[in-house]
Amino acid sequence: MKLSLTFILCVLIIFVSSCATTALDKKNFEDLFEIKGHSHPEILKMYLQGNISIESMVILDMMLNYSKKFNKKLLDPVWETVGLKIKKYKPFLNIDVDKFKTILLQRLK
Repeated sequence: MKLSLTFILCVLIIFVSSCATTALDKKNFEDLFEIKGHSHPEILKMYLQGNISIESMVILDMMLNYSKKFNKKLLDPVWETVGLKIKKYKPFLNIDVDKFKTILLQRLK
């Protein structure tokens, strides 16, 4: 399925905006995906608070494959719902992941 240029640009803008509005830096980036005990990781909390879009969650998962780890460690209905959303959205987001990685790496500098 070929996506329109307009849609891809919108997703790019959403992703860049999410990266800009979150406290992303080299120190705490990995911490966003850390599961401490039974609590949700920070990235999931940010999504639930509306600070990160579902598109950004999907793109980050396409880059990092964090959902695999979350599926093993988080056994609660909140993650199951969000994880399912990410899984179902992924096939519709046919993007150049390398371009988004470049944007993220520039943001983390």
